[in-house]
Amino acid sequence: MTNTILKAAQIVQAGLVVLERDVVLPGIVESSASQHFSGRSPANDTVSIRINGRTVAKDYAWRDHTAAIENSDLNEFKVDVKLDTHPYNAIGLSDEELSLDIYDFTEQVVTPQTRAVAERIEDKISAKIKGATYPSGSNISISTDGASGLDFHAGAVDARKVLNDYHVPQQGRVFLVGTGIEAMILKSDQFRKFDQSGDSNALRSATIGNIAGMPVIVSHSIGAYESYVFHRSAFQTVYRVPASPLGGVDSASGSYAGIALRWLRDYDSSHLVNRSIFDTFFGISVVEDPDDYTDPDSTFSLKRAVKIVLGTNAFTVDVGGATGGTFTLTFNGRTTGALNYNATAATIKTALVGLDDGFGADDITVTGSAGEYTIAVPGALSGSGASLTGGTGLTVTAV
Repeated sequence: MTNTILKAAQIVQAGLVVLERDVVLPGIVESSASQHFSGRSPANDTVSIRINGRTVAKDYAWRDHTAAIENSDLNEFKVDVKLDTHPYNAIGLSDEELSLDIYDFTEQVVTPQTRAVAERIEDKISAKIKGATYPSGSNISISTDGASGLDFHAGAVDARKVLNDYHVPQQGRVFLVGTGIEAMILKSDQFRKFDQSGDSNALRSATIGNIAGMPVIVSHSIGAYESYVFHRSAFQTVYRVPASPLGGVDSASGSYAGIALRWLRDYDSSHLVNRSIFDTFFGISVVEDPDDYTDPDSTFSLKRAVKIVLGTNAFTVDVGGATGGTFTLTFNGRTTGALNYNATAATIKTALVGLDDGFGADDITVTGSAGEYTIAVPGALSGSGASLTGGTGLTVTAV
């Protein structure tokens, strides 16, 4: 047990706002399965959520009642949600720390603990979203709308069509984006902010607007250049607060960021240590729907979510016959250092790969030489030739 707790006399009491990410994913996925764990655990710690069946109506002959009516088939399906994870955070405080160093137990101990558990659960939800199997028709590639940006509106509309074709409800859809995608959307001429009232505080700060009728929510838990459109029912979570211990331990329950938590406080008299523990039980499943509702043995696939990826877009870069100076390239909002007017293709590629934006050498192709290049990148590319001398100036053109 090693804690670093500053004495109150050493720091300004108000402190600084801690640099921490918004926990938003628990609030945008479904958790209706939790009610089924309110009592004793079901068999195998698993509940089955019903997917209501579909049936087909028929026409009865007009003014001809000789034939009997025909029964239609009705097949229901299910998705299993298993409670299988026990995330927790435990902090031990010596008598000296608790007596002399802690001035606000809630601010210094409880809040960091609850955030730690919430962030761990958010990471598990993120992993499930990223690791889901998206059918080929549910992988949408965003193409460029010119050298300066990507057509996110078109990508969102295409994703919306996929959900519409699968009859996914309109209410409850979200457009989840990473921080890199967020930056590009905010710079897009097509983007318009909208009234964010009515959301919870965490979601309000993470909601940056809407595209194609869906709120755009940024998450730090997915990759910077990842994005998904889904209905909240595409991922089913379950929470259960563990029972209070039967021994002489202080216990309470509450919630943080929509997550049900238990708090335990006890004392290790052998080592004179106070312990604070926050924990919960958790599980998550991907909701896959039947491919054929008329077949009780139908295969299943994910229909309530769409993955949006940055398409590989090609650009020509021409320094316009410059005789000296330098230019820069901007890839997905990040700008390279100065590049010589006659830089080699390898030098330009190294500069683009070195932007630390999550893309590697395999994602970028640069060919050409002597100021005329063809560059293929997953995203948008623009440039500035303000420091070039001679010639007609730098041009970056989508091809």
